[in-house]
Amino acid sequence: MNWSASQLAQIEPYEGTAVSVVGYLYKVKVESGGSGESTNCHNTQASDVDWHMYLTSLAGQGEDTSIIVETTPRVRESHPNWTPQGLAPWSGTGVPVRISGWLMLDPEHRNMVGKYRGTIWEIHPITKIEVFKDSQWVDLDHLS
Repeated sequence: MNWSASQLAQIEPYEGTAVSVVGYLYKVKVESGGSGESTNCHNTQASDVDWHMYLTSLAGQGEDTSIIVETTPRVRESHPNWTPQGLAPWSGTGVPVRISGWLMLDPEHRNMVGKYRGTIWEIHPITKIEVFKDSQWVDLDHLS
């Protein structure tokens, strides 16, 4: 996309900002279908692709209102509990999660706003996943 100087000036202060957000995990989608994403050199093996995780501000909302938060293959290598099975107890359950990472604008998916996401802003990559368990925040890496 060709951004104008004024558009770039609006984006620049926010992109790459460290953020932490609490929300509800709608679902986890391993992006292994189709022709792959450019960010992963169009690879389609599950171990080589980003996972789109749909995070909503209210329990019960759908993906059309979600912000996409993404794990990347390189970061997941250091987090063995970051698996679809490890996230299943918090996916679609109405139990909050806390996601930390870096804010990124992803214009590659702008045609999906309102259908499969609420914005082209993402948390990408995720650097920490915390889950609410037994009335406290627990790092997903510390669950057995």
